[in-house]
Amino acid sequence: MAGSKNLPEDLVYKMVKTSHTHFADQVAAYPSIKGDNLPQLTLETCTVPLHPGAIRYYKEIGLKVPENLIPK
Repeated sequence: MAGSKNLPEDLVYKMVKTSHTHFADQVAAYPSIKGDNLPQLTLETCTVPLHPGAIRYYKEIGLKVPENLIPK
């Protein structure tokens, strides 16, 4: 998903967290993602800086966010 950098950090954090904690609902809509680790795939394939709210969630679940994905 993509969003404006002007969105509040807490809102984006909740959106990303909800997206990942309700992964079964996404699989029901898009069966081809079954078995994927979307947080890890995001960090491995994303080419633009992440929103601070997303970074907060990824760090909370123990992932290391690459420097190139942290906004300057």
